[in-house]
Amino acid sequence: MKRILCCVKLVPEKTAWDEGKNVVSRDGSLVINAADRGALRKALEIKKAEGAELVVLSMGPAAGEDTLQDLFLYGADRVILVCEEAFRGSDTLSTARILDRCVEQLGAFDLILTGMRSSDGETGHVGAELAVLHGLGCVSSVTELTVEYGTVICKRLLEDAVETLRIQLPCVLTVRGGHELPPPSLADMRLAKKKTVERLDNRVLDLPEETVGIIGSPTVVERTIPVPQPRAHCRFLSAQEAVEILLQAKNRPQGKRSGGRKEQECLAKSAMVISLRRDAATERTAGELLGKAKELFETVSFLQVDTASRDEVRIAQAIAEEIRAQHPYAVLFPATVRGRNLAPMCAAMLGAGLTADCTELHAKEGRLYMVRPAFSGTLLAEIVCRGELCMASVRPGIFSTGELPGNPKTLFLKDEGQVTLLGRETSHNVPPGDAEWILSGGKGIGSRAAFERLEAIGKRLGAGVCASRSAVDSGYAPYFRQVGQTGAAVSPRIYVALGISGAVQHMAGIRGGTLLAVNHDPKAPIFQYADFGVISSWETFVEALINSLEQQKGEDP
Repeated sequence: MKRILCCVKLVPEKTAWDEGKNVVSRDGSLVINAADRGALRKALEIKKAEGAELVVLSMGPAAGEDTLQDLFLYGADRVILVCEEAFRGSDTLSTARILDRCVEQLGAFDLILTGMRSSDGETGHVGAELAVLHGLGCVSSVTELTVEYGTVICKRLLEDAVETLRIQLPCVLTVRGGHELPPPSLADMRLAKKKTVERLDNRVLDLPEETVGIIGSPTVVERTIPVPQPRAHCRFLSAQEAVEILLQAKNRPQGKRSGGRKEQECLAKSAMVISLRRDAATERTAGELLGKAKELFETVSFLQVDTASRDEVRIAQAIAEEIRAQHPYAVLFPATVRGRNLAPMCAAMLGAGLTADCTELHAKEGRLYMVRPAFSGTLLAEIVCRGELCMASVRPGIFSTGELPGNPKTLFLKDEGQVTLLGRETSHNVPPGDAEWILSGGKGIGSRAAFERLEAIGKRLGAGVCASRSAVDSGYAPYFRQVGQTGAAVSPRIYVALGISGAVQHMAGIRGGTLLAVNHDPKAPIFQYADFGVISSWETFVEALINSLEQQKGEDP
């Protein structure tokens, strides 16, 4: 291991949207994106263990130079800022093209690390697109990694499993989760005084302007939509009063969910829905996409890939070849961990626009419009694609479940390539997307042991169990339980939020139903959204709930 490249994104502490220019406003202080700090920490650990050179690459405004200068304190050997007005407003594919040219200019690297996604965009595309453009293998959602004899051994977190993979170097890895950087050493602090951030612009990179910036981006934000405001009134109750209301609602006969479909334009065009066989999370969401595609398009095809391979660049190549052969107008991927990696790879291969984590799809004036949360969930962005092909990944749990075809077209691929599966720890739990009522735990749950107790209580009560992103990132809950902007969407009759602060990213995943919030902090934002609130520890509320259910059971004849 001689050289490591770590790509980091500068993000504003507070994001804003420039409606006049349809781009992110980055005025004010800039910080290193949280997931990129996680990637940088891994890079620093490998640099120390292998004696490698560490180069940090970022793209953004000149105002970020001071933030990047601090990275020398932690051990970066070179820090490079790509600063060019013509690159402003680049979407993910355009950004990947710029980074790819930078890598060409900087020379070969053994390992390229990026964060899995950024806090302002939350797409998770750039690492996968960079891998394809630069001809490298790629693994996403990495939580641990070690270098071993010309390969990397890494753990990858999926919805229902943790996989141990071996990937050949050179490669790109996207790292999951944010970490604080280690304290700087005295030696690095001395060296930092002698180093300065280098600049690159398009005079050096020489990229055609029609391939970068707003002009070269295959996706366009047509408009932004304010996220619905929090509910106006929360009725505060004691734990016992809340339990009584909860049980009344739980025992009330369930009416039919309002599933009436809106009359909408049907496009006289074709769409393709992609699925992976042997990947339960992807297959579930593919069924939802198939039903929605049939509402929106005159012709819908379904493509299933049957392979044990974990080389997703190779899988994406097979899918891209099929897309070229069929010439659909739209291609829909499930926004699962593997779907989020395959979709941008295919987009890079095809030069197509891709919208991530869509929560709504609709047709208007002969075009497909895709809506997704943006800027930490404060806005919804309505996006269209330029060109003849548009692609989208759609969040699980958004649309009604549909049936998969009995005999779909299937691509069979051998278990070959740069990535080898070494082990898999599977969870046998099913994500509670269709549960009628849900107990959901946040960081306030306090520990992994406490969350396991909540899981046991949920099973005992016949409730689904979910978690906030903070609980997952803290290691309390497995990823498949995550609800929110970067997790699943749920539509229960009753959602009980236990120890959840109420970030807008989490609230974006709760679609309708009665919301009961339990939090010891009376100023927690969750109470702005809740129908009912209890200012209490989650343990006190759950104990009252269990006691009432036991009493109710004893009174039944």
